[in-house]
Amino acid sequence: MYCLRESSPDYGQLILDSFDPETAQKTLTRRRHKIEETLVKLRSLHDELNQQLYAHPTERPVVHSPADVFEVLRCFIGNLDHEELWVVSLDTRNRVMRLVALYKGSVNSSQVRVAEVFRQAIIDNSPAIILAHNHPSGDPSPSPEDISLSRALAF
Repeated sequence: MYCLRESSPDYGQLILDSFDPETAQKTLTRRRHKIEETLVKLRSLHDELNQQLYAHPTERPVVHSPADVFEVLRCFIGNLDHEELWVVSLDTRNRVMRLVALYKGSVNSSQVRVAEVFRQAIIDNSPAIILAHNHPSGDPSPSPEDISLSRALAF
């Protein structure tokens, strides 16, 4: 019989040992709880960051290149196991006004409603937006869906 147990509390790696369904269930429950706690912390950081961006406009990060956007969003979408689409609202000096986590998809797809992409920017009176999403596979090549969405948003 085999069981899942954590070999390293830092990485949550699981190894096989003698199987005990109750222990396996407790281990999986503990891991899910830990993941949920981490997501709650990230959401809290996201909300706090948006508050700080609003309160201190002169201290907002400035976007001059895709690398700048990557640095802003890396901690939020850099290591996810699913796709997420984010909208970055910019002011007239290309300073970040707001970060909006718009869609959460599956491992390889996300359904996007074009009107929702512009909604928060219109509310904030933002003159520019940047769309960003991750590729959990690590392959940054645009998918046919990425190209289709880009075309739909540009027209």
